[in-house]
Amino acid sequence: MAGIGFELKRLITEEGGLISRVRGYAIASLVSAGPWIVTIVGLVCISLTAPVFLDQDTYEAFRAIVTYAFAFSLIVVGAVQMSFTRRAADLLYSKHYKRLLPALAHGSKIIAIVQGFIGTFFCALAGLPVALSIASVTLYIVISLTWLALIWLGATKEHKSVLRSYLYGGLVSFAGVSLAAAGAWGIDQSAASLVGAYALGQGLTLVLLLRAAVKALDMGGVEDGSIMRSVRTYPRLALVGLLYNTAIWADQIVFWCVDGVGTHVRFHPLYDTCKFLAYASVIPSLALMLVRVETSFYECYRAFYGSILRGFPLETIERRKRAMLEDLRESTVRLLRIQGAVTLVMLLLAPTIIRLLGLGDAAVDVLRACSLAAFFHVMLLIVILVQMYFDLRSSALWTSLVFLVANTVLALWSVGAGVNTYGIGYAAAAFLALCFAYATLVRNYDRLEFLSFTQRPVEIDPLPESAR
Repeated sequence: MAGIGFELKRLITEEGGLISRVRGYAIASLVSAGPWIVTIVGLVCISLTAPVFLDQDTYEAFRAIVTYAFAFSLIVVGAVQMSFTRRAADLLYSKHYKRLLPALAHGSKIIAIVQGFIGTFFCALAGLPVALSIASVTLYIVISLTWLALIWLGATKEHKSVLRSYLYGGLVSFAGVSLAAAGAWGIDQSAASLVGAYALGQGLTLVLLLRAAVKALDMGGVEDGSIMRSVRTYPRLALVGLLYNTAIWADQIVFWCVDGVGTHVRFHPLYDTCKFLAYASVIPSLALMLVRVETSFYECYRAFYGSILRGFPLETIERRKRAMLEDLRESTVRLLRIQGAVTLVMLLLAPTIIRLLGLGDAAVDVLRACSLAAFFHVMLLIVILVQMYFDLRSSALWTSLVFLVANTVLALWSVGAGVNTYGIGYAAAAFLALCFAYATLVRNYDRLEFLSFTQRPVEIDPLPESAR
């Protein structure tokens, strides 16, 4: 997202003023967490109006399927997302611009086929009706391709296009689900109709994102199959993506399997709702990370590695390393202040939020625990991002594994211990992983020059003769 981040930073710094800054960070929030914002806002709005038109079982089935589509699309795509991102970055660095869109086309085709098989198998295993299965698989594939499109758009400056894609798609999803829930124009008030209407809006988002990518990037030739080979070229990146994204959902999967409800698709209404709300509280941090960490820090990072590649004196290299550390420290402190304030507000307003949503009193402590966990989680994400910047793949891999194991084990403990401990396991897991990640980052930072000199350079496979 560095390309979009630089454009947003330019808007904030050049225009100046409070309104420009608020607008810039609001856009950054939507760009960095667009799918989550659209989903959370949509589900909250629908949850307030659904009881008027729908029976509880239909609404819960719809919400569960949407949650599953986001969860498992992110997990599966996570297995290739980081290696695809590295491949796209290598193509950009080597100025192979005409290979970007063909790589996106080939990767999207493979992911669509794989996700189609996975989605169909899941629906058959869950015993979903045919109409609901078709709508669910369609939504699952569309969301999966959306994650891929964001990789390529992150390198551009098309923040307005990304913003419009989210807004238009979100409005269509909400309007479609609302009409389906109300039975307008004779629409069947079923879970299949709701999921299909929601998929229509998400499909519009995907089409608009792809249109922006085609507009921003150079048109290439035939499909570039080398994008799939990046998984073999960077296996640790693939494992980091798979383990980290699985770790994000590990606690919810445990709750679904052990203590969930539902006929076809199991879910946990209390825990799922509180965790979604907690995720919404870290949106300011995601915006700041996009504008600050991936722009200001990137400039210092590039200066440091540029001095190494150009053979600058050791004194210059060390000075730029100190500047990079200082910038990272400043950005982290600012992020801690902002996210700390937002988390504190969430802790104080938890009773009011729960009361407005009509949840029980027990949900107050769950929301507070999940909000604290989200605070640790977003800090963990920052450390992992820095690890990836420094190409510390092994450290990122072990960090993701620690997070996954801790979140799974502590979720099992939390389910058995009772509702008073819901969310505490997630918070403890995120905190443990954060401590581990920080310790490994500090240890490797001291020998960063040595690691930088010994890392393998960028490799770009040549295109076959037939594709040139």
